[in-house]
Amino acid sequence: MQAFEAWDLAIPPLPARTRLYSLRPIGVGTAEAECLTGYVARLAEAHSVSVGDLLVWELTAHSSSPLVRVYARKKLSRRRTPGPSFESAAYSLNGMTSSSQTWISALEAATGQSNLQFLTLAPLKAAVAEGALFRKARAWCPVCYRQWRSCGKPLYEPLLWSFRRTSVCPQHECFLQEHCPHCRYRGCPLATFLRPGYCSNCQGSLAYSAELAPFEGYFAEEAAGIRFAGALGDLLAAQPRLAVLNLGVALRQNLLRLAARLAQGNLHALADAIGISYGVFYTWARGLNLVTIDSLLLLSERIGVAPSTLLTPNANLERCAPLCCRGKPFHDSAAVRVALQQALTEAPPPALSTVAKRLGYRSLDWLYKVDYACCRRIAKNYRESMQCAWTKTGAQPLCSRDQMKRALESSLAMKTPTPIDRLATNLGYAIGGTILRHNFPDLCKAISAKRMLCKAARDEHIRQIADKALLEQPPPTLKEIAIRAGVTSRHTLCKHYPELTSRHAEKRIAYRTSRARYRRELLEKALAETPPSPFSGVARRLNLSRGALERASLELCHAIAARHRQYRLVCQADQW
Repeated sequence: MQAFEAWDLAIPPLPARTRLYSLRPIGVGTAEAECLTGYVARLAEAHSVSVGDLLVWELTAHSSSPLVRVYARKKLSRRRTPGPSFESAAYSLNGMTSSSQTWISALEAATGQSNLQFLTLAPLKAAVAEGALFRKARAWCPVCYRQWRSCGKPLYEPLLWSFRRTSVCPQHECFLQEHCPHCRYRGCPLATFLRPGYCSNCQGSLAYSAELAPFEGYFAEEAAGIRFAGALGDLLAAQPRLAVLNLGVALRQNLLRLAARLAQGNLHALADAIGISYGVFYTWARGLNLVTIDSLLLLSERIGVAPSTLLTPNANLERCAPLCCRGKPFHDSAAVRVALQQALTEAPPPALSTVAKRLGYRSLDWLYKVDYACCRRIAKNYRESMQCAWTKTGAQPLCSRDQMKRALESSLAMKTPTPIDRLATNLGYAIGGTILRHNFPDLCKAISAKRMLCKAARDEHIRQIADKALLEQPPPTLKEIAIRAGVTSRHTLCKHYPELTSRHAEKRIAYRTSRARYRRELLEKALAETPPSPFSGVARRLNLSRGALERASLELCHAIAARHRQYRLVCQADQW
């Protein structure tokens, strides 16, 4: 008998229908997860409408609370045409604010997607503080856009690009761009006519950039940017797993476990070794305050574990690196006691501060807490050894005359001789170098004279650099001049070169005055234009910010805005 095919006539269950296309987000659960603002732009492009129309005609109907905040002061001070006003605060939608949660609810109701929270930092809200995390301007990697387009992949904006401290693309190791290569426009993260991979102003492709900055001279910034992007990518990839955990309790428990394992339960020692204020670290460990993203990434880098591990309950912390404070290890009380006992037998006796420096401590508190009596004996031995033994009758000198002479001759042969006081301290004598000047006055005078010549040459070098820098336009800041001259900081210039700083201040004041005068002239020309231009259009055309123009002349800015408003009223009256 022949068997025939059997058919199942039951109607299969159909998913609920949605008003909008159920667009699947890209990269959820990976370091390249899409951001919420980029998802909105892709959703608008999939329906062939602008972001503004999608917000006004579709998303608003699926939200119980308004998606756009209208501030009363702005509404009363200016007459605006009806339309979306979300661009100024769009950078916060990728975070963990109430506005981002409102947008997520509206988008999930309109598309049927249930994992849109992973396009923001909302899953980390229980353990991470909000803070100023995101940049207010749109950023992108041209190489990524070019590669995705050549492979036929959809263009989107990863959440990693929207962070303020993300300056480098971790895949191609090039700096992120903020200005359109065609019109030099610096757009918002979410604009009315935003399209992924295209400028929201001129609609030009962002896959091309003539300003891919090479990394020559930017090695430190490159390394820091790549480390930050890698750690942050690990945190973004772990969000789906962390969303179901109690992150606040897990972080507090892991911090206390780290203190018990690496610093014998001493929170103060752990915070000092990591390089974080003890008061701030204490509030994290006790749950009084939330940790910031930057501090969480710094903490994970110092102890050598992934940031997602610190937010995981009962995480494996056995692989964390030895506790480091600027490259120096942390020692327990037994190791500190052994080092103190060895210091008692050294000749010549070392200073207690020297012993602390060997162990990697910046203060003597922990040494005295471990063995107070031994620390007092070390300090006493050092004081007794520094009592200028050469002045006492029959006393044994700390070193021979030949050793002193060789040290002085070696210092004199150096390009920049070592100071006499430091030489005396290195030989074991009291600060001041009296014994060296008493035994070898000629060598000491030669060293002092050579140091004076080196100081004069250094001063002349700094003055030449400063004179050349002050001829530049615009004149550089004091910090830039200090870096060029190899000075520690600008405060050193202010202290040792007051005439240089006064000349620099006069030059900067003259530059700011001329710049303000030039901008006022531009504003006066814009005020006389026919037809009048809006103030925002004038700022965009001059490639200046509104704040820069207002600082130049607030009255002219108000006059330009008032003249344009009057012109619009006249045009509206003519239409009626």
